[in-house]
Amino acid sequence: MPAPSAAPAPKKASEAATALAARMRAFDPKLTDEELATIAEGIDGNLQIGRGLNPKGKSIPNSVEPATSFKVLTS
Repeated sequence: MPAPSAAPAPKKASEAATALAARMRAFDPKLTDEELATIAEGIDGNLQIGRGLNPKGKSIPNSVEPATSFKVLTS
């Protein structure tokens, strides 16, 4: 029986996150495959956080945005 490891095995990033990360090479062609894998994992992580904040997946219409007011000060 193998000994339990302290860290869980890393999950493979989704195809969508991997494809999006690969497009980052258009902005920085020097990105390594390891860096792209890290970016893809970050994308998937952010999506999981979003699912936790909005578990029902409801979208918010633009009309619900907070009102922003501006004031011009003159001297």
